[in-house]
Amino acid sequence: MNETLAEADIKTVPIGIRMPHMNSIMERWVQSCRHELLDRCLLWNERHLRYALREYEHFYNQRRAYQGLNQAAPLRPSRTRSKTLTASPT
Repeated sequence: MNETLAEADIKTVPIGIRMPHMNSIMERWVQSCRHELLDRCLLWNERHLRYALREYEHFYNQRRAYQGLNQAAPLRPSRTRSKTLTASPT
């Protein structure tokens, strides 16, 4: 398997010993990328694919809403936090 990847100039990086959740994190990212990007785009060549993946990565990390952050993006404050900060004390 590693020989096949090496022929395609793909470097394998083993995960850490005490990181069992890393595989599930990558599986979730790949699944999100497929459903939100690749299933909805017509890609013309490798250059276009790389551009689309860079744009999706930027969107995924900086603008996409996350349930764990109360539907806020990582760089955007959550709705409940902004309401509590602006609400007057009663």
